[in-house]
Amino acid sequence: MESELNPYVMVDTTTSYLPDVWTLDQDTDVTLDVLLPNGCFMNVTVPRDATLHEIKEEVWELAQRVPLFGLLRDSDSYVFQCINLSTAEREDLTEEDRRLCEVRPFQGVIRLVERKGDEEEKALHSRLNFVIGIGLREFDEQKDPEVHDFRKQTRLFCENVCSMFGPNTWEQQVLRQYPVSIESSADLPHYLQAKLYEGNLVLAISVDHQSSEVGFHFLLKIKSEVASPFDMRPRWTSGKVSISGPEGPRF
Repeated sequence: MESELNPYVMVDTTTSYLPDVWTLDQDTDVTLDVLLPNGCFMNVTVPRDATLHEIKEEVWELAQRVPLFGLLRDSDSYVFQCINLSTAEREDLTEEDRRLCEVRPFQGVIRLVERKGDEEEKALHSRLNFVIGIGLREFDEQKDPEVHDFRKQTRLFCENVCSMFGPNTWEQQVLRQYPVSIESSADLPHYLQAKLYEGNLVLAISVDHQSSEVGFHFLLKIKSEVASPFDMRPRWTSGKVSISGPEGPRF
């Protein structure tokens, strides 16, 4: 990366005013005009596929060589901001793993600004802008009756769903959003009834010693209605278990 430093705001920036810097060859480096929060300005030449994080590290290293660096906070306190080439709106680039060729800042001009607001919401808006091809503000101002009808129907559907689950208790709301992955009933499921051994659960526990080739295989016969980890632990730790052999389990 090559860079040119200038501690003044009023500078000649003709190098970045190309007809369309993003139509150049893929292997061509791009010269960015970077504005710092302390009023300083610099030109940074970076690869087209450089990530925003890599560009910020380069800019921060160079910013230490220009005046008024002491006025800046930690680099994590700032994010890049640019004019989006597709939506013609300001965009806070909170996702620093994005590449420069994906962002495509207008005329190659970016600036560092302090982080403000909900970063997750800004990142979501940025993705939506990219998907629909226009800014959310412009999308909201559309006068298409079909769009308004779709929004109305969607809002009514969401309101009906919320009203259905509104009276639920906190426990019911939690179970609905985070359903448990175990049986809700204390009764043994019917598909396990046929697998019981004389009406009991048979639990196999293997103990292997890494220092030797000797191992143990324990079998526990437990009542199905009281089987729980806390019920089983005292039995096998006390040695009151059965040992399996070639002829099958012995209890």
